[in-house]
Amino acid sequence: MHFDQKPIRNRLIVAIPMFVVTAIILVYSISDAKGFQVIWRYFAWANQVLATVTLWATSVYLAKNKDKLWYLITLIPALFMTMVTGCFLFVAKATDGGLGSILPRPVGYGIGAAITLLGLVMFLVFLKKNKALRQAQGPLS
Repeated sequence: MHFDQKPIRNRLIVAIPMFVVTAIILVYSISDAKGFQVIWRYFAWANQVLATVTLWATSVYLAKNKDKLWYLITLIPALFMTMVTGCFLFVAKATDGGLGSILPRPVGYGIGAAITLLGLVMFLVFLKKNKALRQAQGPLS
């Protein structure tokens, strides 16, 4: 965020909103009988999304900085996790945080598959551009 953290005032500007949001979530989870379950569901999904993004970022790093096909080590799990997290949004019932109450299940899986395919196509385009850039820079780069 390019926000200088040395002055205490600036640290508080960043920290206080996080504490307020955390307090609101805590009060909600205590006051509603199912509050913790709802929060836990979203936390679990967010954790899976973080893992997916990390796998994609690592795949890009490996493709950019390593020779051969090292990126496949993380690309295959990234594709799987993209399908899982993408499908969850469109297949899970609304009570579970998804849109499955609105969309038919096959449509939800189709959207998840389309998101995964889009990610793969974008990665392949990146690979092609990265390969062309490496060839243009020569063997010493």
